[in-house]
Amino acid sequence: MFRQSLPSTVGLIMLVLPGLEQPATAQIEQPVVPPQFITAVDLEFLTAFAEARGHKVEHSVNRLNEAVVVASTQTELRYALVGMNCEPPDSKNCSGIQMMMILAPMGGPDLEEVNVLNYNRAAVSVWRSPTDPDLEAPPPPEFGVNRYVILDYGITKQNLDVNMGVFLQAAQSVKDAIER
Repeated sequence: MFRQSLPSTVGLIMLVLPGLEQPATAQIEQPVVPPQFITAVDLEFLTAFAEARGHKVEHSVNRLNEAVVVASTQTELRYALVGMNCEPPDSKNCSGIQMMMILAPMGGPDLEEVNVLNYNRAAVSVWRSPTDPDLEAPPPPEFGVNRYVILDYGITKQNLDVNMGVFLQAAQSVKDAIER
């Protein structure tokens, strides 16, 4: 029976073919600045995050143990960033961010259309508020788009930027579909 181990075979080939050289070890450049991991947010962070994107902050407040920032994009898309699961009483160290846009068009989509919008946009949740048929003059239903980001164990600033971009793109898509 003929048995030969792989290392001795490679060594034999290297002796027979002296012109072959070992390839140089690849040199991979490390990033100059390590990524910043965000493990919690507060009102100050959410305000700065919206402003850093060039958005106009219209309102910011700590309410009901949530940090809430309402802002609008350059294209006047109005949205809210809500710090969720925050430490009381001052809404510090929120471990989640709810990205939200609320639409309230008159005669907007029915529940079936909302379900189709939601189904076609897996990156966000599209919803419609319930209506109360018992009211004499029920308010028009609200429609919304949400994206929730969990900060457990941290998320990079770059990843949070991507999440915000995905949310805004999907929200604009829903708004356009509803307004057609």
